[in-house]
Amino acid sequence: MKRLFGLTATLALGMGLAQSSWAIAITEGPHSGIDVGEVDMLVTTTQLANSGNAENAWLQTLFPGATILPQQQNVRYYDTDVSNIYAFALDPVADYFMVKNAQWHALFQNFSSNSWAVFDTSLLPPKMNLGGERFSISHIRVIDVPSTNVPEPGSLALLGLGMLGLAAARRRKQT
Repeated sequence: MKRLFGLTATLALGMGLAQSSWAIAITEGPHSGIDVGEVDMLVTTTQLANSGNAENAWLQTLFPGATILPQQQNVRYYDTDVSNIYAFALDPVADYFMVKNAQWHALFQNFSSNSWAVFDTSLLPPKMNLGGERFSISHIRVIDVPSTNVPEPGSLALLGLGMLGLAAARRRKQT
């Protein structure tokens, strides 16, 4: 019985610590075979009449204080080994990026590889007209969101205090 419990606990621990190894690879062009990570999360889409000031105002409401980098045109995207999923290089690397087509804007959060944007066209609104053979992306934008510094707790100090407490309790028990 103890052996079965030990095997079950080991299996559960191993499965809990295992990481997914699913990745998407580019299947064409000079970057063929490159692992670009996983699909980035679609945050939101919107339609704006004016892509200049209206776009900046929209992004500032989502990310106050963020730096919105200039638009990039004629972005070359690549097919991947998963249908409806495409990738393009991000320069500079970013945690967020926006894909534009005419008046439609789609904002994505970049996950696994910040140097590649990986997006699923099936998640976009049909009016955005991305999908199918050789669609066009009119512009992309990279959004530089300032990071928030979070102080790390004194992990070693807490561990040391716990060890001291255990040692004191053991010593008290022995006397």
